[in-house]
Amino acid sequence: MSARDWSPEERALFLERERQLRDWLQARKEEIKALLLEKPDSVPGYGLKLGRTIETITDPQQVWQRFNRQLGGSLESFLTCIKVGKTKLKEELRALTRHRGTVLEADLEALLAGCVEITRAAASIEAMDTESPVRTPSTHSDEVQQGRGAVGSRAACDRDQRELEHSNARSPSEITE
Repeated sequence: MSARDWSPEERALFLERERQLRDWLQARKEEIKALLLEKPDSVPGYGLKLGRTIETITDPQQVWQRFNRQLGGSLESFLTCIKVGKTKLKEELRALTRHRGTVLEADLEALLAGCVEITRAAASIEAMDTESPVRTPSTHSDEVQQGRGAVGSRAACDRDQRELEHSNARSPSEITE
């Protein structure tokens, strides 16, 4: 049965319980993983697969020198390969300036001004208290026009509005196209 066929109360109940069930399932999966580590034949037909290998460049200065001197690569092209983590950068900025709190935040903001691309991850479902305003596509559009929020278009906002109306409809007759 599709969630579209559920009552609004059934959907709310599902969302309230889903996290608990996922946590319970994950805990059981971790227990089974521990069992498989201890005794590989403890689960017929299953075994542990090695995790993926993660490589991290630990000496970027040496890599840059090789890239430049041996291959003739430019600094501009090398820098396009590098991603700077804001958390680590903030730690280094704190060590350099010895600033904390709002002063450190202001330092970081000034350092990064005009140098950050902001993207928005996919939406997620969360419990809303009844006093919180519902974020409608029209407020999303206002944020985009004012430079806040994800990049979008009026057509995308109109599509979002239709989807919002569809998701809030209690019966097919309430859906407006």
